[in-house]
Amino acid sequence: MDLVMRKAEKADQTAVLALLNEVFSEGQRTASKRDAAYWDWKFCNSPFGPSLLLVAESQGRLVAVNNWWSWSFSLRGKVLRAYQPCDTAVAKDFRGKGLFKTLRLEGLRMAREEGIGLSYNCPNQNSIPGYLSLGWHRQASLPWMVRVLRPWAAIRSFKSGGKTRSLPLGDAYLLQVDVLEEAGQQ
Repeated sequence: MDLVMRKAEKADQTAVLALLNEVFSEGQRTASKRDAAYWDWKFCNSPFGPSLLLVAESQGRLVAVNNWWSWSFSLRGKVLRAYQPCDTAVAKDFRGKGLFKTLRLEGLRMAREEGIGLSYNCPNQNSIPGYLSLGWHRQASLPWMVRVLRPWAAIRSFKSGGKTRSLPLGDAYLLQVDVLEEAGQQ
């Protein structure tokens, strides 16, 4: 298999978004489509810095994409840079060829080179086997705390079977590792 892995460039935007929309459209829980605004938000303008976005090409065709989303945690008064790998998409005709694993290993290598101190994830059922095969380990479950900002809209959407749209979250929702550590000790 003729495969080239590299960091994505702005010129890859259309192909990356098309692959993400193709792969994630069926199981998606929101009505949102990945577009130029999504590209800027997810890959370029995160409050914690740009994502590490990898692509795999075969004979000039983009066949896989893997995002490592930037995060920063406060740990005992110091900032710890982290990556959360997410949104891995592989074209149907390239699945089962080890691209998930190959992209994850390349992303980890690049993260180490950048001095990233932590990589974590909350994988879905499709990606759990891939992570376990890479030596990742399950950790304690963290409690989820949710506050419905628009209860009547949520009820209407639930009753109609409609999809929701994402809401922007403010700084009050930033995670801090000391809070996570305390939750894990309880």
